[in-house]
Amino acid sequence: MSIKSAAADNPRRDNAIRERWLESARFPIAEFRPTSIQGLPNAYTEGREVTLQVTGDLKIRDVTRPTTFSVTVKLEGERLTGTATGMVRMTDFGFDPPSILGILRAENEVEIEFRFVARRAP
Repeated sequence: MSIKSAAADNPRRDNAIRERWLESARFPIAEFRPTSIQGLPNAYTEGREVTLQVTGDLKIRDVTRPTTFSVTVKLEGERLTGTATGMVRMTDFGFDPPSILGILRAENEVEIEFRFVARRAP
């Protein structure tokens, strides 16, 4: 997952967050390595969405923390698509929530969401 593509709803603010707080030029990639998956069905019907809990190690900057994502996946042919969401605290990964002049301050807890597409390796 690229930190450089992280976005909220205001391009100017997004750039400030990426540059000052996330330091995306210095730490451009976040990594997630799954360690367990819960909710896999015994049988699967192609094209049906399935909701899973995927737990693993999330690395942001140089800090790795266990994190659980709620994941919705769908398999169609050779293509697996999905969306994953999880909550993290910025301070757990070594940086404080953005604050502008002490007047406007972001919450420490943020939701991470990413979409993915996977294909079977040849």
